[in-house]
Amino acid sequence: MDKSVKIFRTPVPILLFCCLSIFYLFTRFYHLALFPIFTDESIYLRIAQVLTDDPGEINLFRMEGKHPLYIWLCVLAFQVVDDPLLAGRAVSVISGLASLVGIYHLTRLCYPPATAWMAALLYLICPFPYFFERLAMVDSLLNALGIWLIYLSVRMAHGDYRGGGLLPGTVAGLAFYTKFTALIYFLPALVAPYFFKDEKKVNFKVFYVYPILIFGFFVLILYGLGKEIGYFHPAKPLRLPLLFLTGEQWAAFPLDIWIGNGKIVLSFLLVYFPTPIIILSVYAIWYSILKKDKKSLFFVFWAGFPTILIILITSGFFSRYFIFLIAPIIILAARSACLLLEFMQNRIKEANNPKGIFLKQQLLSAFFVVLLTIDGMDFIKKMGTNPVKAPVHELDRMLYLSGNNSGYGVREAAEFLKKQATKSNLLVFVPQKPGNPPEGMEVFLWKNPAITIVPILEWKNISKRLAGDKNSLWPRSRYHKTRKQLLKIDKNTNIYFLYPYTTYPESRFLQANSGFEKVWTYSHLNALDTINIFKLRS
Repeated sequence: MDKSVKIFRTPVPILLFCCLSIFYLFTRFYHLALFPIFTDESIYLRIAQVLTDDPGEINLFRMEGKHPLYIWLCVLAFQVVDDPLLAGRAVSVISGLASLVGIYHLTRLCYPPATAWMAALLYLICPFPYFFERLAMVDSLLNALGIWLIYLSVRMAHGDYRGGGLLPGTVAGLAFYTKFTALIYFLPALVAPYFFKDEKKVNFKVFYVYPILIFGFFVLILYGLGKEIGYFHPAKPLRLPLLFLTGEQWAAFPLDIWIGNGKIVLSFLLVYFPTPIIILSVYAIWYSILKKDKKSLFFVFWAGFPTILIILITSGFFSRYFIFLIAPIIILAARSACLLLEFMQNRIKEANNPKGIFLKQQLLSAFFVVLLTIDGMDFIKKMGTNPVKAPVHELDRMLYLSGNNSGYGVREAAEFLKKQATKSNLLVFVPQKPGNPPEGMEVFLWKNPAITIVPILEWKNISKRLAGDKNSLWPRSRYHKTRKQLLKIDKNTNIYFLYPYTTYPESRFLQANSGFEKVWTYSHLNALDTINIFKLRS
């Protein structure tokens, strides 16, 4: 067995690791609330809030076709952090710290200690994990569990069966509880013995049978909670053609689609991985093939096979679909970086007298590390101070920063209503639709006793409903089991309405609801994504 496998018996420089961890937490928590609440964050956090208020709704996640682990962790985070957005994002930050530790241990399992430290450093400054570890979404947690699943599998492939199949099976189950795409991590975990063959035979029962049985137990529990097996809930099969290529398209050999998909993936890599990391990882691929280095080829397989599969079968995707690339690319880059640094230090040793060798080697190492990290640190600085000017991918800019899903103005709208609620209780009508702005605003107005939220499906003629029996049942939430709430509305009730992102003209709304007037507005960037709040005149 490779001596590097015995990582838990090797003294670890605790001070250095603490410094890396502190720097990691600083970069992730710095101005954490500066980035606007994204529409998916609104959905996850709103479900978690409803579950917090009513623990009996433990299977609420299935309404949106979500997997529950991240939502459950948000419920716990709400007990510690008051701001719901910061609480949800804190779960992602801590998950990212687990990824950092996992990458160190996984790299240390396969390569010398210096490579493990280099991998941890590159992970810390890489824009790709940084971007998603500061969002209240499942991707950071999924990445952490995927990395630890593969670490456990590689450790077992080396012949270390401590814990048997219990640990990998449990981690696989938790990963599946996070997101269906956890299956991407399963294949590298299952083929690990073919790349890390020990002198002894792989224990088939312990390596494969036990983990699969334990994973199956998790899936059965999930199914028992009402979650369908798979990514789609009953309403989503109609969207299949929007996500995957059809049989007819495949039969036509859609080379243009595959080339287009490949270009988009490449553009994601070039934006979210610093140039030195890309160059070093490409060199590592070439070197591993040339030297037939099976350990490095494992990471090539981990990165390459799922990527090719996604390019070939999908008709559209987001950058977060490729978060599984972070660990293998960074580990390959760290391997190349250490080999290159070792080569340069040896050249210095051969060309100089012994007195000046150590100092020159250390200066070279410091300069080399600065070259590797300067691009990533620049991205982190810009994202932490002014996200609008950060060099994010154009598709993500539209999705997270400039589009109507971005959430700019949502917190401000909530603050406006909170201020009005200090004078008297408010009744706030919002359109019954997922995400921003309605659910995002509900997230920030949670537990405010002076504000009652009423999500309504037919919002274009609110006045007609108000003209009827006002002391009646109104919608409570599309999530609650008890869907109705009894409201007593009189002429003294302060009624507001959050106008949705829509092409429906405001003039037509005001024509049908002449008693309403616009009292607050927020325009972001192109002024098309505007949040408006109307108030019913007394």
